[in-house]
Amino acid sequence: MKITSSLSTVLLVLVSMMIPGVSAAWGWGSSTTDEVKNEVEINDDTASVVTPTVVNSRTLQSIIDKEKRFVVYNSRRLTGECLPICSEENVPTAERTKSPTNSPISEGQEFPPTDSPTIIENTETGDPTDTPTKNPTALPTAKPSKKPTQPPTKPFDPGSFCRMENSVAWGSDSECSGKPGSCQMRSIDGKQSSCGPGVPAGFYPDLTRCDAYCKCTGTSAPSEYEIILPELEWDTHQQNNVYLDGVWGEDGAWGTDGGGPTWDWQMSIKGRDRPPNCGGPACADKNYHACNGCTQFYNCVTGSASSLSSCAGGTLFNAKGKNGYCDFASNMDCGEDNNGEGMLPCPFK
Repeated sequence: MKITSSLSTVLLVLVSMMIPGVSAAWGWGSSTTDEVKNEVEINDDTASVVTPTVVNSRTLQSIIDKEKRFVVYNSRRLTGECLPICSEENVPTAERTKSPTNSPISEGQEFPPTDSPTIIENTETGDPTDTPTKNPTALPTAKPSKKPTQPPTKPFDPGSFCRMENSVAWGSDSECSGKPGSCQMRSIDGKQSSCGPGVPAGFYPDLTRCDAYCKCTGTSAPSEYEIILPELEWDTHQQNNVYLDGVWGEDGAWGTDGGGPTWDWQMSIKGRDRPPNCGGPACADKNYHACNGCTQFYNCVTGSASSLSSCAGGTLFNAKGKNGYCDFASNMDCGEDNNGEGMLPCPFK
């Protein structure tokens, strides 16, 4: 049974005086406060010694003295014990707060200004471009070639391909003979024009001489280099022919769409323009002219000297009038009637 109030206190004192073990349980006269020693429990039925159940090792006196609180005593046991109701674990509070924050700012109060304004580096980009860049290409460029290309060839000279040294004899690899006749020009790789890379079809004079020309096919098919008959020259405009376009025509290769051999005094005016100054003397006018003592004459009606003509025996050429005529020698004075030029040698054969 349990004794409470003032009665329990009296009983506790009496028991402690009679039973030394109880005094030890309270800690009076005990040499230790960590353990309960020689504690016994008297059982009414068996009167045997039973080892008490220890909840913790604190004595009643230490609980009363240190914690200043009441202790519930179990009267059934001679040794005092602190029941679980007396042993309250010290539950730690939450983590203590850190240093207090700064005092709150009252309404209307402003923060004190900083010592100096923060400096922000200038990270602006340069001036924008006037217009956006062009759209990127839709597809990447072609893949590079596996092997490097061949070194570039020298620029092709359109005025140098028509040469005898660029031709060979027909049906062989021997050099062109250089005699009047035809020689063959061949493609260097079987694909390009046989006269030279990019040379179109046409007739081209040999610009180093007046008696030869090239007839180019404009394809890989063989072209022709021809030397004309002696005392004749190649006239690029004999039949009112026209120059080819671009560098292949005038001031370039001087190529035309035709032409033909002619006497030098019959060379057309345009035929005289190309190198190397072919043809007889050009006419200063479009009249008839006497020469060689007025026995011969030529006309410049077309702007170029015609072939020489001769008067019949006993007659001389009189240049008076529009077309001139052959007159009896007794009717004219060769030197005076022909402006003095009738006595001069003819300018060409």
